[in-house]
Amino acid sequence: WIPTFIMLGGVVLNIALNALLIQGRLGFPAMGLQGAGVATLISRCVVALVLWGWMIKAPSMAQWMRGETLAKIQRPIFMALLQLGTPVAFQHLLEMGVFALGAFMMGWIHADALAAHQIAFTCASTTFMFSLSLGMAASIRVGQALGAGEVHRVRRIGFLAMGHTVLIMSAFAIVLWMQGPTLAGWFVDSVKVTTLAVQLLTVAAAFQVFDGLQVVAICILRGMQDVRIPATLAILAYWLVTAPLGYVLAFVAGMGAMGIWIGFASGLAVAAMGLIGRFHLLAVRDASQ
Repeated sequence: WIPTFIMLGGVVLNIALNALLIQGRLGFPAMGLQGAGVATLISRCVVALVLWGWMIKAPSMAQWMRGETLAKIQRPIFMALLQLGTPVAFQHLLEMGVFALGAFMMGWIHADALAAHQIAFTCASTTFMFSLSLGMAASIRVGQALGAGEVHRVRRIGFLAMGHTVLIMSAFAIVLWMQGPTLAGWFVDSVKVTTLAVQLLTVAAAFQVFDGLQVVAICILRGMQDVRIPATLAILAYWLVTAPLGYVLAFVAGMGAMGIWIGFASGLAVAAMGLIGRFHLLAVRDASQ
């Protein structure tokens, strides 16, 4: 819980620094948008330093941190971590890239479309955090089961996590669908922007389950140390489905912002099906050995 409270403290610090640096309160200069960037930089550096200090001093971490230096890094272990981490890094980079491309395309349509996109994306990103946390927990449980030689538990852990994800994300889908006008109204009072944001939130509601399943599945596969094929599946879904389909629907078919978001939904659905299929294949194979 201590790291969680440290992270929450970082959020509070970021909010406070935003108030000071963006609006120029308590004698600080009013830096506007640049102040938000400076506030984020400072808060994240502080969080990193506090977490490092806790890792060094906490009794629960002493057995791992005591006497460790860069000189003691073991090359085989480092290379193994690099082999696991590199595909994950590229997958994250290209996943964020396709959503950034979506934001760029929104800007090509109109400023109102970009504003509506940001509202819907913020709501969808918030609900996504719940699935991400379930995926991380499932990844840890799967890794523990494999480490203990209890391969038969992996399939059960994985599909239980996915089942919980379906329930949670279905509930969020209902909220986004039924409370879209309320959620959009929290961000802006422009009728044109809120109307479009509500339409995008309807699409977000449609892909909630797929979004949750794809992140939980890929986290579980990472717990099984299967990173290259899942990363490839996700990247292909985003760049061969999401990006081209979104562009075609938005600018060729004339659907505008809705077309881009239908592209998001389609890519997430393809990624979810591919990753779940990959997990099922590996779980069945390992259980039969």
